[in-house]
Parts: sequence; structure tokens; C-alpha cells
Amino acid sequence: MCNRPVFSAFACLHRNSPQFRPNTAVNAREAIEAENAVTIEDPFRPGSARRRPDGFHRPRRAGGPLTDAEKRTNAIIRELLSTKTRDPAQRAQLAAERADVTGLLTRLQKGETSASLGGQTFSLPQPASEATNLVTLLLDAGLGPHLGEVGALILEVVATLFDHIFDDGRIPVPVKELIGRLQIPVLQLAMVDHDFFSDRAHPARRLINALAHAGITWDGEMSADTTFYRAGDATVRRIVGEFAADAEVFARCQRDFDAFLAEQDRRADERAATLTERLKQREQQELAREVARKAIVAPLAKDGIPEVVRTFAETTWLSVLTRARLEGGEEGDAWREALATLDGVVWSVLPKYDAASRQDMVKRLPALLRTVKAGMARVAVGEAAQKEFFAELVRLHATALKAGMTPPAASSKTAPKADRAAAGIGGDEPTPQSLELDLLSRGSWIELRDESGGARRLRLSWISPACTMYLFANRQGQRALALTRNELTRRFATGEAASIYEEALLDRVVDDVLDEFQR
Repeated sequence: MCNRPVFSAFACLHRNSPQFRPNTAVNAREAIEAENAVTIEDPFRPGSARRRPDGFHRPRRAGGPLTDAEKRTNAIIRELLSTKTRDPAQRAQLAAERADVTGLLTRLQKGETSASLGGQTFSLPQPASEATNLVTLLLDAGLGPHLGEVGALILEVVATLFDHIFDDGRIPVPVKELIGRLQIPVLQLAMVDHDFFSDRAHPARRLINALAHAGITWDGEMSADTTFYRAGDATVRRIVGEFAADAEVFARCQRDFDAFLAEQDRRADERAATLTERLKQREQQELAREVARKAIVAPLAKDGIPEVVRTFAETTWLSVLTRARLEGGEEGDAWREALATLDGVVWSVLPKYDAASRQDMVKRLPALLRTVKAGMARVAVGEAAQKEFFAELVRLHATALKAGMTPPAASSKTAPKADRAAAGIGGDEPTPQSLELDLLSRGSWIELRDESGGARRLRLSWISPACTMYLFANRQGQRALALTRNELTRRFATGEAASIYEEALLDRVVDDVLDEFQR
């Protein structure tokens, strides 16, 4: 539904999961490549054609056995995915082994424009633009040989991770800039904590996922003055400032940022909640009206009902029935009386073909007219409108008595199709759009597009008890919008609405990048 790039079909599965299976689309592409000795570029893999003078990753070959270098790369990837380095002692050992490189990265992380290692100087632009892949600059400058075999591959993988993030058009530029400032801390972390690659719940991954998703679902322009950007900026500054001394800062910042987002959602829900009582009343009104609308189908299915009475039933008396349904339900006296009154009005204007019917009509009319008048008064029908209707009703009664002097003609006419539909005969089949609505829950995100091409990203704050009303608001808790189920279904059907799935951006990217490397 949404315009998000689709990578491998197993991007949402853990590699050690029993559900992990090769992607059939990828396998099909590989088969064509092998058969025709060509390479097919995949537009959804922006890093698939990367070339590094000193890296392990090479453009995909068309068929043939793996080279020794590719086999070694696969072995290293498997090691990264299976090695557990969450133990602080293990991380400390890895950090000690790479102390010189860690010192170089720490200096660059703190804002130094250049630093030396092994007689070689490495420089980074200050300040870097939001789309500058700093890890790629280090890779191209020749940092890989200083890291050893595993470290060089980690450098290549992390560079490609940020390529994918910067290429994602859904993420606003200011959010890319925030995530981009985490490049050096993430690189240092990946060097000493290989769980970053295998653990989807890793705090660094969860933090980047939260930043990206919050940016994707932001409604409107984002600037340095927005609450979200200020919180994200403070989080990034804290990591950049504290990471070298304390690797657990990612975990603390991730918890704090999640708490910030949860508080934002709570406040947004509070603002939207001011509308929910009115929406509940509106839903009850609509449900009662729908019950009343179905209730008048049977009385109006008879042949020969004058248009005046039909219009009266579908407007004025529909309101009377709706009010009775709201006040006492379908078991209440007011509802039963209103239905009986409608039956009586319809009966009174149909031809009376025998003396007994005519006598019965004369006997029942006074009480019937009083009940009709009382019902009209309850729904605030004015005196002038009442007099006009009753004058017309007197004329129809006279016509009914006169017409009864003529024998009725045979009729095989059935209820109109519209009436049958209103009665619920042959109900609507579920549509893909209505089924998609059933998947929505509080906290779900959608994108709404208008005729000019503009888009709003809104969070579902409330669903009415009968699921006929949906209340949305943006992340800021502003610009609340209430849509009926029918209207929302229509918008999904026309493409004006689409779900924004809360995918974990970095989970998809890590899986996809490691797929690229693991040949």
C-alpha cells in the first residue's frame, strides 16, 4: 500500500529463524544472470554496485563458483552474525586490540578535522553535509588495512548501511543529518560489539529505528525549532560526547528517546480526546439512524403509497424513530409506538375496499393523528409544516375511501431493489480496503494525499466503539481529523490513503547489506 521500497522477502525474519528462506525473486534474478552471463541491476539495492579499492565487496559476478576471497567474506559475515560480544570484558578486549584505531575515531568524533594513524593522516569535512557518508570517506582514504581482515569488512558494511539510510527518500533531511552524526560512534560500536549486526533489539539499532520512523511520520516541515528535532539533537550530542568512555550510553539514550516519543504520543492522544465524546455521540446518532432507516423499509415496500407519505416517512418520521432508538432502544415503548404509528399512517392512505375497513379507519384516525402530531413536535417540526402535512393527509384519506369503491387490480410487483438493499438482503462483500481498515489499531500511521499532491502523516488516536469513526492526529497532536469508515475505505480504494508500516528501518537495511556481502 505505501510507497516504500521492497527489499528481500525475508528482511523481517531473523537469520537463525526457522522461517528464514531464500528470496525467490532474488534467486530468479540470479538464475537469469548465470544463464546469460550478465549482471541485472536491482534498483532497490542502492549499494549493489559499490567498488572499493581495498575492500572485500565487489560487483556481483554472473554465475560461477565463489572465489577464495568471497568464501572468506562469507565466513566473516557468518562469524559476525553468530559471535556474541555483549559481555563488557569481550568488548574491552576488542577495544584494546584496536586502541590506535579507536583513538583515531574518537578524535574525529570529538570534532577534530584530521588525525593520524600509522603515519597516515585521515581528514573529515567540518561541518559535513547531511548526505556525507563519513565512513565511506575513511574507507576510500585507506583506513581498512589498519583494521585487520574482520575490521576492514565491518568498515565496508557500516559504510554501506549509511549509504542505504541516506538514499531513503522517505526520511526528512534534518533526520538524516541527525542519524549521520552517529556514523563514527556506530562504527566504533560495531568494531567492538558484533551483536549490533545480529541482535534486532540492540539499543543502537532501536535508537536509529526510532529516529527514522519518527522522521518518516512527521507531519509538515521539520526544523531545528521543532520539539522532535531538539530531542533528537540532544540525544545525538549525548552519544557523541559520552560514547568513548561509556558504550552503554546508546542503551540509556534509546530508553530516554523512547520515553520522549511515548510522552509525545500520550499528549497527542490527550489533545485528540477532547473530540472523542462528540464523536461517540455522533456515532450513536448515525447507528440509531441506520437502524431506523432499515426499520422503515418494510412499511414502505407496499404498493400504492403516495409520495407525500413516503417522503414523510424517510425524513420526519425517520428522525422520530432515530430519537426513540437513542432514548430507549429497540425494546423501548417509544420505538414500538413510533413503528406502529408509521404502519398506521401507511395503512390509512391505502384504499379501503370493504365497509369494515372504512369503519375501522374512522375509529382509529383520531388517536393516530394525535400520535403523529406528538411525534412531529418531539423532533421540532414547526406548526406551519405540521398543518401542511395534515392538510395533505386529509386529502389522501378521502382519496383512499373513494378509491376503495373500485375493486383492486391484480399486482405482482416486488419490492424495489433499493429497498431490498436497505433491508440488508445480500450484504456487501468485504473488500481489500475494508480488510485493511480492520488491521488498523491505535497507534497505526497512515498517509493522506490531497489533489495537489501534498501529504499528511497521521496517527490513529481513537476508534469508536462500533468502529464506524476513526480519529487521527499528527505527531504533534495537532490537525485532528475524524473520518467515517466509509470515507476511509473510499480513500484507501482511490489511493488517497495508505498505511505507513512501522518497519524497523535498520533491521531491513542490515539484512539487505549483509545479503549483498554474503555471496
